[in-house]
Amino acid sequence: RFAQMLLACDPRLLLCTPGQVQKARALLEDWQSHANDRSMDRELWEAKRIVEASVHPDTGAVIPMPFRMSGYVPFNGPICVAMVASTSTAPILFWSFVNQSQNALV
Repeated sequence: RFAQMLLACDPRLLLCTPGQVQKARALLEDWQSHANDRSMDRELWEAKRIVEASVHPDTGAVIPMPFRMSGYVPFNGPICVAMVASTSTAPILFWSFVNQSQNALV
């Protein structure tokens, strides 16, 4: 489970373009034509990883980058730093709201 979570949180998945996500989705939909080709195993697993990290499982819509698990640290890190660095109540409340909103959407 830990290794699977590390793979899902890999920030390199943020670099996948929508075209690459669609190509990976098409490859997974047509996996049976590659079932006997053992040289496609690595590509199929990578396509599965890209689709699971980038596509909502219920709706099939592509998830915006800040709300993917792979974007949690790069997008939420600066929010947490701003929240901790705030010295008065208003900025702390603002950054806490932004942090909780980000957490809810991931």
